[in-house]
Amino acid sequence: TELLKAGIDLKSVMGDATKAALDLAVVGGLELPEAAKVMSTAMNAFKVTDATHAADTLSGAANASATNVHEMSYAMSACASVAAGMGVSFEDTSAALALFAKNGLLGSDAGTSLKTMLSRLVPSTDQAADEFRRLGLMTADGKNKFFDAKGNMKSMAEVAGILQDALKGLTAEQRQATLNTLFGSDAIRGAIILSENGADGFNDMAEAMTRFTAAGS
Repeated sequence: TELLKAGIDLKSVMGDATKAALDLAVVGGLELPEAAKVMSTAMNAFKVTDATHAADTLSGAANASATNVHEMSYAMSACASVAAGMGVSFEDTSAALALFAKNGLLGSDAGTSLKTMLSRLVPSTDQAADEFRRLGLMTADGKNKFFDAKGNMKSMAEVAGILQDALKGLTAEQRQATLNTLFGSDAIRGAIILSENGADGFNDMAEAMTRFTAAGS
């Protein structure tokens, strides 16, 4: 019923979607309706059509980090619409939340931090824009380093790498002040984690997630 309410087609519900939800419920220690809701909500937000892949990604994120599927559901609820709207993939969003969890940022706090951080990749104040230019994250003609030539946001691994490179050579005090100016007090938590891990750390987490499946976790 939850899958159908979420718009999953009947053929999928009678096939792989129900099995995927059952597997996710077992690995996540959830009641079946909650597992189905978590999975279908993520599928709808990111236009994912493969239920098994959705369940595997969520369970992989939970197993590769210090979170669980229940906490992932709260994190996803807080950030999925913004992440998907900015073109961030389901896989990248899940990996970012898993990396946050590994570093102690969990649940809705993680999702809110990611949501706000993504929105601040385009500076919304003159002070933030000045800081973007000072760090080389934005050119004089307004080109933003976090976006490609077509205006699409780069991958989360690239974003993490760009942040890490931009902050090199700064003291802890300078880094804290800079990230607070760029992202604000809420999103600074996620920005710190991404900048410290960089592209390599993000890719390591994404790769670790693939070692787990909902059926075999």
